[in-house]
Amino acid sequence: MFDLIVAGAVAYAAWYGSKAGPVRMTIQALELTVAVIAGLLLHEPLANLLLLAFAQVEPFLPSDLPYQMVAVAGAFVLIAGGGYGLIRVQYHAKDPPVLTEGSSDEDEEQPPLLDRGLGAVSGMAFGIVACGTVFVGLSMLPVPSLLRVNPQTMTFDVGGMVLRMAAAFEPDWHEGKSLIVYGEPASTASDATALLANEPWFDVDEDGQLGDADRFSDSDENGAYSKDLYFADLDGDGMRRIGLYEKFAAGRWDLYLISSTRERPDLKKPALSQTEAGGEQAAQVPRQPNPEPPKPLPPTAPPPVAPLVRPEPEKPKPADDSDF
Repeated sequence: MFDLIVAGAVAYAAWYGSKAGPVRMTIQALELTVAVIAGLLLHEPLANLLLLAFAQVEPFLPSDLPYQMVAVAGAFVLIAGGGYGLIRVQYHAKDPPVLTEGSSDEDEEQPPLLDRGLGAVSGMAFGIVACGTVFVGLSMLPVPSLLRVNPQTMTFDVGGMVLRMAAAFEPDWHEGKSLIVYGEPASTASDATALLANEPWFDVDEDGQLGDADRFSDSDENGAYSKDLYFADLDGDGMRRIGLYEKFAAGRWDLYLISSTRERPDLKKPALSQTEAGGEQAAQVPRQPNPEPPKPLPPTAPPPVAPLVRPEPEKPKPADDSDF
């Protein structure tokens, strides 16, 4: 269905461009492109400011309002849509309309055939950028999942074209791929430095498990959901950086997009040195509390001293008569 919408919109833009001419249509396409690139690259800082504003008025807002999703979509619309509208009003407010209302094609002055062809090509470029911008914006908004485009099933992935176009103006690349668009790259289990996560997915039915109704981003491009996604942690923060295209593919741009980083069960802990092992064993042995010092014995009375017994002097014997 979305491919038919893209085909119809691009065809109409090509017809419009053939009437407007190549110069006018090319300028209009470039202005839209600049506004959209600015919105994609600068929406996150503005979304953080909007979240702070929501926090101040939170008591007056509905409790079930998806604050982060509204902040992300609002920031993108303000920068991209507001920037494009400001340019058109500032520099093209006095431009005559391309098609005069009520006139027929026969009454209009037809431009040369070459100009009409070049204008149609410029119009097609404008239509691709416009369709891609609308699809990316719908993936940010809290709309039903049927209105969120899944670029992984589309023939004409115009949303991905817009995101890759924005990546050309962002310097953070790795092995030919933009990190801001595709996130940190997938790795293999044989790489001991690789961390373990899962492909970003959105729990549409809120049952805690990935089902047919849920959306995920095929980050490793193997055609199926990868519960174990090994990735290279290029920024060293211990978490996988989710790219803009992954958010677009999963249909969520807020914290409900799940890509949890966890420990790798296949890696053994490195052997510890004797010093580290002794310290770890000492840390594992519970320390006993310091024993209390023994209480001093209560003072005892000194043993009684036996009284000093002096021997009595011998009494003189009475005189015996035989001594005389």
